[in-house]
Amino acid sequence: MKSSRNRKILIKVLSWSAVILWMILIFILSSQAAFESNQLTNGITKTIVNSIKTIMPEASLDIISFNHIVRKNSHFIIYCFLGILLSITVEENGGHKYRAKVLVLLLCALYAGLGEFHQMFVPGRGPGIKDVTIDCIGAVAGIVIYAILTKTLLKNMQYLQRHSRRLNKRQVIRIEPQNNLDFESIEDTDK
Repeated sequence: MKSSRNRKILIKVLSWSAVILWMILIFILSSQAAFESNQLTNGITKTIVNSIKTIMPEASLDIISFNHIVRKNSHFIIYCFLGILLSITVEENGGHKYRAKVLVLLLCALYAGLGEFHQMFVPGRGPGIKDVTIDCIGAVAGIVIYAILTKTLLKNMQYLQRHSRRLNKRQVIRIEPQNNLDFESIEDTDK
């Protein structure tokens, strides 16, 4: 009983820790000055472009346009993970299914809005309603991914439980090996 309680406490602490660390990462990334942020994105963009050109040498890519796509996709991906992490955390803390999803979306939207507001004070950066929208769409994707994964895992677990009960109800016939086999007394029927 005590170990079950300790396990639940540990899961809550770990899930909240993951959310807080992820939010700190988002804050650090949004605190970068425009030049620093652009250098990071350019590095990622060049790596992606080089990988694409390795696979498809004839590909013609506009690095500036591609860099913009990478920047906007990073918003989506980062908030998708935040949506997943918050979904796990809220559910572990007893959130009801529908209310938990709404709460997660509201928390992600609030954090996205605060992040954009914070960027008004970062050199070369500014708030963008498009970025908040992309962040919220990413959060919704994370919530949906989490819901699909948990539903799929739950179905699989229920399936396994049903079939394990059936196996337990069946009488299992065990064949014990005989250690004292006398091979000389067995007649050879091929004669």
